[in-house]
Amino acid sequence: MKEGKMKIRIGFLCAMAILLAACKEEYNVKLSSPHTGYLVVEGFANLTPNSKSTIKLSRTTSLDSSYYYKTESGAIVLLNDDANGAYILFETSPGVYTSTTATLDPSRKYRLHIVTRDQKQYNSAWVQGKMSPAIDSVSWKQKSDGVQVYANTHDPQNKTIYYLWDYRETWQYNPILFSQIVYNPATNTLDPRDLVNNDIHTCWISANSTNIIVASTEKLATDVVFEKPITVVSFSTNKLQNKYSILVNQYALTKEAYTYLDLMRKNTEQLGSIFDAQPSELHGNIHQISDSTEAVVGFFYATSVQQQRIFISRSQLRGLVYITTGYENCLEDTVLNNPGKIREVFNVGPGVVVGVTPIYLGPSIISYTYSSNYCADCRARGGSTTKPDFWQ
Repeated sequence: MKEGKMKIRIGFLCAMAILLAACKEEYNVKLSSPHTGYLVVEGFANLTPNSKSTIKLSRTTSLDSSYYYKTESGAIVLLNDDANGAYILFETSPGVYTSTTATLDPSRKYRLHIVTRDQKQYNSAWVQGKMSPAIDSVSWKQKSDGVQVYANTHDPQNKTIYYLWDYRETWQYNPILFSQIVYNPATNTLDPRDLVNNDIHTCWISANSTNIIVASTEKLATDVVFEKPITVVSFSTNKLQNKYSILVNQYALTKEAYTYLDLMRKNTEQLGSIFDAQPSELHGNIHQISDSTEAVVGFFYATSVQQQRIFISRSQLRGLVYITTGYENCLEDTVLNNPGKIREVFNVGPGVVVGVTPIYLGPSIISYTYSSNYCADCRARGGSTTKPDFWQ
């Protein structure tokens, strides 16, 4: 490369670096109602036979708030159809409104009506009901960093076109240490643990999806979705330590609902640098009756739900797979079988240390091993020792 061209190229790169650095500056959004935020509406009219419809109401908060959202309690929520039918949704938990079991007519149009505690009234647009086809299968493939889960479906009538999925995952796990003894503060002794009624070695924990998963077959010759990526179950978590299950839910969308959700997906997932698509303004189908200029976050739609569950066991994985369990740094310590030493170690409050195993010298116990509750009590990671009803 000639010296002149090299200087031009280096100068161009330096200028770009300066420009990129100069572009980074703080931008504060001014909300018209900073104290209560904007109303956020999540949910849909559930057209699945003998099902309940659930709507969640909350308020946006500022970025420096200590909580992500504020629930909207004390509202009146109604689901109307275009045949003058009305269904009341009752507040079953703060900000969560649920109808009684009903079978909604998928041929009807539906509208959501909300009256908040401050007596503001909100209506959604009338939306046409749309039934989801069945899920053909939920499949998975092992990758280098985890397991990729897919959904497969099709509509033989070529009418669905727009799809939405979410999921609830559940996994079974064990701490690295097995606790055989329990501290009794009344007697200051370490007694054998009741492994039938007080086993703390096996837990199950569940989590809902948080990302937006949509797909469109509009540009395809047939309405077929093949291996739509749903989630990656990473080997860097303990989800595949023993057995993992995922329940995939599938919904049918109108074009308008799909466009809104896909735009929200792009706004939340694809931003990160100045070369990414810039944020787009979201326009939902819910508005305040007396002030249509007030921003409302959310899009109401009416659809049925199709479900399918699969299980993945550790034994199904191919080759030598290393799974990070989170217990890699766990250690055991030893305490002498002495009342004073036992009280010193264990009588420091609930959930601090857990006895593991006794150490014998002949018929006598000379000491005990112990560890933190995190390393020996599966509940310390938020799991439950109650096996789910659906567990295989």
